[in-house]
Amino acid sequence: MKNPIDLAAQAAAFADKYNMLPQGSTVLCALSGGADSMALLSVLEALAKPRSLTLHAAHFNHQLRGEESRRDEAFVRRFVAQWCGPAQVDGHELPGVPLYVGRGDVAAQAGELGRGLEETAREMRYAFLRETAAELGGALIATAHTADDNGETILLHLLRGSGLRGLTGIRPVGEGLIRPMLTTTRAQVEEYLRLYGLPHVEDSSNQDTVYARNRLRQEVMPVLREWAQYYLRCQDEVTFRAMCRLAHPGPGETAVVSGESGASGMGAFLAVMDNPDYRKAMGFDENSVVLLFSTEGDTDPGHYKEVVSD
Repeated sequence: MKNPIDLAAQAAAFADKYNMLPQGSTVLCALSGGADSMALLSVLEALAKPRSLTLHAAHFNHQLRGEESRRDEAFVRRFVAQWCGPAQVDGHELPGVPLYVGRGDVAAQAGELGRGLEETAREMRYAFLRETAAELGGALIATAHTADDNGETILLHLLRGSGLRGLTGIRPVGEGLIRPMLTTTRAQVEEYLRLYGLPHVEDSSNQDTVYARNRLRQEVMPVLREWAQYYLRCQDEVTFRAMCRLAHPGPGETAVVSGESGASGMGAFLAVMDNPDYRKAMGFDENSVVLLFSTEGDTDPGHYKEVVSD
């Protein structure tokens, strides 16, 4: 029987790499009610006491899905009230998690501005999160982006046309945002929720392939996972470095390399070597782009330090 995933320990290790959660920080957890955000809230609660964190949660109702949007808001309100209230632990009073709820008519705003729904929803949601964080005295905003999200983002950037910066994917930290679960896979999240009996809601719009990310997730990523079985794989860093040299591209060409160094089931993840020191150490031309494509590899970023920049 395999050991259960310890998301809190995994997130803590990744957070420490980027100094995401300094002792005594105030953290605002973006809470949609979906699987990823529910896992993030649980992880942050586990880290709150040892790191003296002051934890808050925030939910934004985009009012795009009628009764389903109202259901999500009600679910989040109920969960936080019932499961994140004040508690006594080892004789110490732990404060509850205050919840802040915002609403916005995304469809109307998108129509007025002549923009897409996804773009407008994101802008309005982050504006609410930043405003709330400011009211809390500059709280760090924690979002539940995962390794799967990162892989999808890089592929979208690649398909739409992007420079090296875009191909590095979702930034772990920046502009008041922290993403402690960026090395956690969706499969790990689902296992964690199942193991601890944590509920969540499903957003039906995630099944709508009119949105590029959904179509990529449902139609492209499964094919890439299947095709990845035919790529070379490696079991450790030494082999990986040797394989990179074998895959050495010509000037300006692209090398796609598959790596497998663990059994954590990553799904699909792409990262680009964007650090000139790493590039030089690996012997790649400065104009070459090197993509790491790991389908089942260990998501610990330390295991990829030779090929993935910080």
